[in-house]
Amino acid sequence: MSEFYGSPNLKEKKIINKQSIIHFIIGLIICMVILYPFFSKNLLYSHDDFAFHRNRLENYFDSVHHGNFFPKVFPNMANGYGYAADLFYPSILMLPYVFLRTVGLSFIQSYYGYMFIIAVSTYLVSYFSIKTIFKDNNIAFLFSVIYTTSTYRLLDQFLRGALGETLAFIFLPLVFLGIFRIFFEEKNKWITLAVSMALLIHSHMITSLIITISIGLFFIHQFFSKKISTKIFMNFIKAIGLSFLLCLYIFVPIIEQNSKIAFTYINNRSIWPTGLNYSFNDLINNSLGNYSGNWENLKPGLGIVLILFMIIGLVYFRQYSLETKRFYLIGILFAIVATNIFPWVLFKRSYLAFIQFPWRILSIATFFLSLSLSFFIRDLNLKTLKWQIPVIVTIISLSFTLNTLNNFEANQIPSITNKSYSTFAPQAIGGGREYLPIDTDFDAIYENKENEITQPYGVVVREIKKDFNSFYYTTHVEPDLATITLPKIAYVGYDILIDGKPTESLRKDGLLTFHIEKGFHNVKVIYAGTFLQKSSLTISLFAWLGLLALTAKRHVNILKDILTDRF
Repeated sequence: MSEFYGSPNLKEKKIINKQSIIHFIIGLIICMVILYPFFSKNLLYSHDDFAFHRNRLENYFDSVHHGNFFPKVFPNMANGYGYAADLFYPSILMLPYVFLRTVGLSFIQSYYGYMFIIAVSTYLVSYFSIKTIFKDNNIAFLFSVIYTTSTYRLLDQFLRGALGETLAFIFLPLVFLGIFRIFFEEKNKWITLAVSMALLIHSHMITSLIITISIGLFFIHQFFSKKISTKIFMNFIKAIGLSFLLCLYIFVPIIEQNSKIAFTYINNRSIWPTGLNYSFNDLINNSLGNYSGNWENLKPGLGIVLILFMIIGLVYFRQYSLETKRFYLIGILFAIVATNIFPWVLFKRSYLAFIQFPWRILSIATFFLSLSLSFFIRDLNLKTLKWQIPVIVTIISLSFTLNTLNNFEANQIPSITNKSYSTFAPQAIGGGREYLPIDTDFDAIYENKENEITQPYGVVVREIKKDFNSFYYTTHVEPDLATITLPKIAYVGYDILIDGKPTESLRKDGLLTFHIEKGFHNVKVIYAGTFLQKSSLTISLFAWLGLLALTAKRHVNILKDILTDRF
């Protein structure tokens, strides 16, 4: 790979700077074009994971406005029972949406604005990651256009409404840059991998699991190929350590909750039938169809351009450079593993079942096939394709989004507007209900839309007010001792105060329960979090602040050197 990593001279740097500006403008226009069909609608169609993420977005907006950037439990989710979406699914990357809502944009404007920010971020991160590695603006431009307009990414963004996976697309190229810097550069730039993996974990846990396994397999390959020096090994370990520190506030609370509660995502883990039945023939047909159905009949694929390249590219394989061959074969390998050619049935109930549908791996196949196609155009010196390919993939992507909209309308998929969004599916917690305690009756939660409290015999409980994640009740208890169960999912971290005094919180059928004595009492219930949540957050924040300080110092030193050389 080394022949492509030389440093450009000053003249080339000036050309690259001008090209980068042009490429950025083109990328901006392409993102606008492919998203315009959705932007032009003053409504949103509900599909797959959209209802869950709609609740996440609005609840996080509410949380930030109450001064809590790391809420763990969203008190208004699950019909007001409270759902630990933020604890298992960090929300900090949704701050751009919060900003758009804060400046006064409507829900739909903010949502589509956020989708545009994600698309542009995907383009920019992929462009500069690949440019940094290969020192070639044309390859970076081709890759970022093909990757950003890829069918599977658009399927995640607009058909499935899979916000986490859509965010993950931003950071996959950055992870690739981090791997390259550790294994193929001589400088100690291991921080890139640590930060990129931390950001990937913040975006989507399942994608992070897939990437972690992939990196582990790559490390094993390099080790047995005797390409792991002591320096590389130590840099790799340091990257793992820093990434763990940056995500400590995510990992520790999850471990804490799982040590005390049995969750659905652990006890009911299984690869879904839609994944087990996904064949290589499905991959080809779906990709060529430029149509991805709807959730009841989902048709995930790689898209016309990448699937044709994957098939036709075999003819030109001997003409590829070594890098192109590697990327091409890796892309095909991941595409095959995404289908039932790989014996996924053997892992149906293993820890690999956390990925739910193996076709999620198409995101990695998309990355490597997009990269190999960019190199293919360079290897065969197909200069005209440098501009033809971006035009072709943009047109195909625009057609895909139009087909998706037409499919929604034809199948009468429910839509929401700025008037109806706040009351749309408040009970939605995701199709798998992953973060629900296993002993919780979701049907009861679904039916109890008014969040009413079950009144035991001789006990009267009334909610008098609530303040975000604090709930206040008055109770009149006639028996000497009574047990009250509140319509709150009993996550670890709730505090219960009776007349200002703490009392033990218990669990009954997955719900928050406590004992109370005879008489009139005032009860306050608050999700205050745990010591481990707070301490791990403090450590992670210091790690992030330390990184920012080092980055700022580095840029100040660079600026000083420039000023010294100039004056």
